[in-house]
Amino acid sequence: AKGGTGEILDRLCKPVQGVGGALPGSTLPRWADDNLHRCGMQYDQGAGTLITLLPGEAVKSVIVIPAGPAGAQSIVGLASCSFRNDQAILVRTNSIGGAGETWVVRISTGKVLSQYTYPNSGDLANLVASADGALLAENSSKSIGQIGSTSPSTIIRRVSDRSVVATLDPSMGVLEFNSDDSLVLVTTTPWVGNQPTALALIDLRSGQALWHYTGPNMFGGVVALPGGRDFAIYVRKPGVQDPLTDLMIVHADGTAVDFPRRYQPTW
Repeated sequence: AKGGTGEILDRLCKPVQGVGGALPGSTLPRWADDNLHRCGMQYDQGAGTLITLLPGEAVKSVIVIPAGPAGAQSIVGLASCSFRNDQAILVRTNSIGGAGETWVVRISTGKVLSQYTYPNSGDLANLVASADGALLAENSSKSIGQIGSTSPSTIIRRVSDRSVVATLDPSMGVLEFNSDDSLVLVTTTPWVGNQPTALALIDLRSGQALWHYTGPNMFGGVVALPGGRDFAIYVRKPGVQDPLTDLMIVHADGTAVDFPRRYQPTW
């Protein structure tokens, strides 16, 4: 819920006792890859604190990232939170756009495993990490239609050593990795608001596009199947204020199944 308020229910729809499901003051909390913990960021005068919560237990503070230089107008966000691999990825984003700095952090101890500063953050639209924190996509600013970007490609790197796993056309932007990091869902043309979105499912090992979508709707959201290789994707009608969306399951082999009814997703 907005601002970290709200509660989490168990499988019998009873509130979890104790602290509950809220991350106090957290912005955009997310589930960790174990589907048990919640992770989020708290902010105080520009400094960002990574916090985690196992519902029913106390909130834990992992690490505090100091505020950027005075007047920098930046914020540190959470790109990935993996309890299975005991690491989180934090990203400092500048107010003028682009990711400027990343930290890979050990969740159990708060130790900084690596830190990287991008020399020209204006060439980046954003960074998208895999749920396990193993891969990081550096989306070119050309993927969102920025003119004048000098970034030649959208690049997917291995977080451990920053080696290049895949190089994509700069007009492509990574939206989501599947749960075993073998596939990525991408936009294949620069993002344009209220216009149909072109999507593709790409096999990282071969570079082959397994599935394409060219409209008539625009991308709304995506969730990777936990413990599987598929995606759930919903699309919206451009320029129409309609809470109902078209939902589809895109399988790892490139086949897709449309839901027979339209739904209002909560993700």
